[in-house]
Amino acid sequence: MLTTELKVPPFIYSSPFTIETTSAIALLIKPSLGKSFLYDYKDGDSLHCGILDSFGHVHDFDEKGLHFSLQRWLNCISIPVDVSLQSNKSMPTMDDVKEAWAQQCVRYDSETANCFTFVLFCLKSFGCYKHSSETDFLTEVVLPHTAKAAKYISLYRRLVSSGGTLVNSDDT
Repeated sequence: MLTTELKVPPFIYSSPFTIETTSAIALLIKPSLGKSFLYDYKDGDSLHCGILDSFGHVHDFDEKGLHFSLQRWLNCISIPVDVSLQSNKSMPTMDDVKEAWAQQCVRYDSETANCFTFVLFCLKSFGCYKHSSETDFLTEVVLPHTAKAAKYISLYRRLVSSGGTLVNSDDT
């Protein structure tokens, strides 16, 4: 094995792109186009969001309507939501929430009935962020996670373009 002295010691910077969560549900965010934040996403591109339930199923809403997927979204931002702290003893199921959404919202509208309003509707139905406006929710909950992702993307791309070596933390 060849050894060499490192000019810069290795360091760990955790990826913000994961779906592992110990919470009952999570808010997921991914690029609307392309498959990966690291390779496809550009600042200003639109994002798509959905809900990961406790069974690992993804629920989301877009121009084609409500969707349910058994496959998790890979390379997305996952924001855990702790619904266990809510005082609502008779919490609705995800099916109940989607049925209520379908009754309230007939069609997709880019301003009033989109993936984000669907996610916020779901979270409020579970008793989370009941008093948050869309702006407050974005500022207090979503923005810190997307800012961390933006820093990671920038660092990742600079390392790759300068010939740096990246190692998956699972490999160490």
